[in-house]
Amino acid sequence: MNHEIQTMKLAVTLLSCSVVLAKVPHKVDDLEEMDEDERKQFDDDIFTFNEDGEEWDAWEELSEDQMKNRLTKIFDRIDSNKDGNLDRDEVVDHTYKALFNMDEQEAEAEFVEADVDANYQVTWSEFVEEFYGLSPDDEANILAMDTDTGVEFNHMYSRDQARFQAADNDRDGKLTLVEYKRFKNPLQSKDLLDLAIEWALRSADKNKDKKISFEEYMSDFREDPGSNLEHYGEEFTDQEEQRFQEDLDLDGDGFIAGDELKYWLGPDNIAIAIEESDHIFDSVDSDEDNLITIHEMLEGFQTFIDSDVTEFGGQLRHIKDEL
Repeated sequence: MNHEIQTMKLAVTLLSCSVVLAKVPHKVDDLEEMDEDERKQFDDDIFTFNEDGEEWDAWEELSEDQMKNRLTKIFDRIDSNKDGNLDRDEVVDHTYKALFNMDEQEAEAEFVEADVDANYQVTWSEFVEEFYGLSPDDEANILAMDTDTGVEFNHMYSRDQARFQAADNDRDGKLTLVEYKRFKNPLQSKDLLDLAIEWALRSADKNKDKKISFEEYMSDFREDPGSNLEHYGEEFTDQEEQRFQEDLDLDGDGFIAGDELKYWLGPDNIAIAIEESDHIFDSVDSDEDNLITIHEMLEGFQTFIDSDVTEFGGQLRHIKDEL
């Protein structure tokens, strides 16, 4: 295989996303030769250009007045019915979209990191090495790695692989950027979610009743660890039983079934958006009328800056100050 890598200039203008990489290495050696500070700067710079190729302002360096000025414009965007107030539904809706935007940005950054041969595709092995830090040899001998990383991969394997297979639209065993974003965010599409659940159930649902008992949940490993390995002991079982009961089996019937299966595959952004909205209202709705005015937003501007609602201030980069 020829290891001279083509230029990794990745202009991401696909579907709903339009981002230009600020600085990209031209071959794998460029990445390997970066020192820690240079690599961190590369990671930080990935999303610092807008769709016109113009560098966004570093919002962290804005004055308080500039932040408030830009938040005023974000207020107008959130206020979809234009009544001059933000209700809970408007904040939830805006936060839900912001969460998916952050998920997409994270997926794009991961894609660049994982695509080490710069062929614009990510294989399953590349994903495992990037996300779990496991080489193909480690993946093939997972029980020899009696470590937290090995245990996590062993127990997440079928769910991760199910999402990977569902997102691989052309079934070539490799994900393009569009497919990779679908893989990391299967809950965005009901069709993709249903397919990912179908793939995952093939591995875990031993009796084919389309639901997961705790016994099935605990036996869903890439390789059955048995009972003689340290990291699969009583503490591991107790932690997983608590997760099963508190985070997955929401109705307490002893099974992960129906809508609960999506939590098994990944977090539900709607639930996160509602929780974040509740936090915002608890913090800044000073008159407790379940509406946020522009005055209340600006009084509690730091709460908005530090929240998912504004992508932790990232949305301020998109807004220009009026002269």
